[in-house]
Amino acid sequence: MVRALIPALLLAAACTANSGDEGMFVVNNSALATGTTTCSFTGALDQPFITSGEVYSGSPFGYEMTPLIESRIAEVMGLDTQKTITIEGAHVTLTAPGVTFTTPKFDAYFAATLPPASSINAGFELLPVQALQDITAAGSAANDIQVLANVVPFGTLGGSRIDGSPFQYPVTVGSNLVVNMLGDCTALASGTVPRAGNPCNVYQDGIVDCCTSGATLVCPAPMPM
Repeated sequence: MVRALIPALLLAAACTANSGDEGMFVVNNSALATGTTTCSFTGALDQPFITSGEVYSGSPFGYEMTPLIESRIAEVMGLDTQKTITIEGAHVTLTAPGVTFTTPKFDAYFAATLPPASSINAGFELLPVQALQDITAAGSAANDIQVLANVVPFGTLGGSRIDGSPFQYPVTVGSNLVVNMLGDCTALASGTVPRAGNPCNVYQDGIVDCCTSGATLVCPAPMPM
């Protein structure tokens, strides 16, 4: 399978250094419209969104978050450059009951700019593969477990360091989520049209039809010949 790439964007905010939420805020986690085949977002406020995520515990890719961020900074004629936030990344903290994460706190680094009075979509790995493996090692993957991710975007504005207001987003991890098994890839019934899954990561936020080729899981399953 070919993994769709997400633009390396993330957003941060505040009007003055370390002031919290004056400069910008996370509106929601954007979702793809039904039928979309590419991992592409517009930054528009009227896009679909989801309030919590799901990911297959055996995913070879981390959970991708695509938040919509809106600037609270007003436009001033001729001063857009001075009022544009330079985004550098986000501080991420993960917590889940009964799970000790190898890296419970980390910085995800990205580069983007957020002009005043505008919104933009970001794309970054919120729940790394190692975190999924930590859940499996804790014996929690057989049962759905909810991870709470706390995200604090950061960057600079006018040469000063700024931190955005915290945004909390829950992701449920489990071995019986997202992936729908069709059986052996060579035995798929003629006419079967496998569901392709989420183009940002087929192992998250939706259903993907998979099959097995020997000991290998193939997602999405190929169309039968």
